[in-house]
Amino acid sequence: MAADTPRNLTQTTLRGGAWLSLAAVLQVLLQLLTVGILARLLSPREFGLVAAAMVVLELSQGFALLGMKPAIVQRAELSHQDLRAAHTIAVGLSTLLGVLVFALAAPFARLLNTPSAAPMVQVLSLVFLVQSQSAVAEGLAARRQQFGLLALRRTLSYFVGYGVIGVGLAVLGFGAWALVGAKLGEVTVAAILLSFGCRHPRRPLFERERLRQLFHFGTGFSVSQIANTLANQADYFVVARVLGPASLGLYSRSYQIMRLPARLLGNIVEDAAFPGFSAVQNERARLARGLFRSLLLMNTLLFLAAVACAVLAPEIIAIALGPQWSAAAPLLALFALALPFRSSQRLATTVSRSTGANWRIASGEALYFATVLSGAYLGSRHGLDGVVWGVTAAILVQTVVQLELARRLSGLPFALLVKAHVLPLPLTLVFGLTLWTITGELRTWSGSPLVVLIGSILLAGCVVTAAIAIRTSLFLPADIRPIFDKLVQRIPVATAFRPRPSSPH
Repeated sequence: MAADTPRNLTQTTLRGGAWLSLAAVLQVLLQLLTVGILARLLSPREFGLVAAAMVVLELSQGFALLGMKPAIVQRAELSHQDLRAAHTIAVGLSTLLGVLVFALAAPFARLLNTPSAAPMVQVLSLVFLVQSQSAVAEGLAARRQQFGLLALRRTLSYFVGYGVIGVGLAVLGFGAWALVGAKLGEVTVAAILLSFGCRHPRRPLFERERLRQLFHFGTGFSVSQIANTLANQADYFVVARVLGPASLGLYSRSYQIMRLPARLLGNIVEDAAFPGFSAVQNERARLARGLFRSLLLMNTLLFLAAVACAVLAPEIIAIALGPQWSAAAPLLALFALALPFRSSQRLATTVSRSTGANWRIASGEALYFATVLSGAYLGSRHGLDGVVWGVTAAILVQTVVQLELARRLSGLPFALLVKAHVLPLPLTLVFGLTLWTITGELRTWSGSPLVVLIGSILLAGCVVTAAIAIRTSLFLPADIRPIFDKLVQRIPVATAFRPRPSSPH
């Protein structure tokens, strides 16, 4: 079962990205709706308790599957025996880890200064066993480029888990346990969809050499993932220990809203681009071209999203979470600075991982953990704002480290790496100034956060669209212009502003 080498890496990625982008848009809408409902039914402290329980879960998940999903995608030749061995590793390690987490739930909860979260950790330990049943299927679906199945898995599992089970339990008065039920529902639905949508042999296989090969790749991936998970949870640990569960609730909600566009775009990159990058892992020129174009496109989109989050943070929090969460607005505005770099970091590690450089990624992730932990701890002396500044600085350091590794592995010239971050700035500046001006005016005219949010985005979007249509060469980089041209042909307003060739006299 050899990997197919795509003739056009960009076309392959965009084809998969179309499915996954649709799923991402639907998931954003679902998350905004469900989080908005849950935030009005649950208190910041209840969110904080579950966030503390999830710290234990997230820290343990890197060990559970041992990188079997990316091992399936990245492997040049894949046999049925490989699939059996990968499934054996995933189920065996996940079962063992689930038992350990269940047994050690109380000490973990006390370490996080949230002893009442111990029963939640025990119930959430079931996630390991459930996810292990679909780990190989998910990797195989990505390898086969079954993007429709991957898109359905993300959207439907979230809808059932949080939209149906989570909201339903919250309405019935289950409090923080509603979020626990939502998580279990999400992973269960995802496992069922993947298991039936991408079947593979599941009979255990204990062939020493095959297990060793999978372990070699999987261990390197797991070490890097564990270090990344430690970094992503280190700030939660510091906030829970130093500032308490209520502060953790505020911090985690603002952080998750900031991560939403970056995480969903990052999921698209991993699911759609990783198989393509892996297929051309020995062709450095194509890797470099793919890295540059992906960075440029992501930065163009996420620089705009970062500006919108920073300017409209009070309205986003008021609409998404409700008035009791107003203290999270300044945190979201500060976190917006890190939004584009979260995705750049993820793209860089995706490119590096496609070449099998897991141990080199892991060393960078270890540095990331150290900088997040130290930044969050030092910043906690100045409250939540200080933690945000410390974590943002750590994210910037990690982005530089992982981008440099991906650049060296792909052979991308340093000048092009800089260019991918500089070219989107003119459009970002125009959008930011326009949005800031319009938002200020609308706030004095209307007290409705929804009116301010929608009005500001629509009006600023119209101004920017007109500017792009009139001076495309100035505001839209040539490398992604063909993609924009295909889009703008379907937008009558933008087409109306496009200069028409003069008629011959």
